[in-house]
Amino acid sequence: MLEYEAHALFSEGRWHADIRLVKKIFADRTQNEIKLLAKKILETSTDTVILFGIKTERNAQLIFQCSKGLPFDMGKLIETACEFINGRGGGQTH
Repeated sequence: MLEYEAHALFSEGRWHADIRLVKKIFADRTQNEIKLLAKKILETSTDTVILFGIKTERNAQLIFQCSKGLPFDMGKLIETACEFINGRGGGQTH
């Protein structure tokens, strides 16, 4: 099921210069499930940035990831995004 969803999301991604941007806001999904979905997308791509959000009744979460070969610091990007929503950020480079 996640493989099919990963493929569909990847196909819906939009090109910005040489980067494919895959973005979506999910409702009532777990952080682990969405991280696994992002991982499945990135397993086969060298040029993709993923911006996912998760909304639940209690809170919201952001998951930003990118292909390993890209020069983006996703941890820094999520910190910057969290400043705008009074959130906490962290994470890793990719």
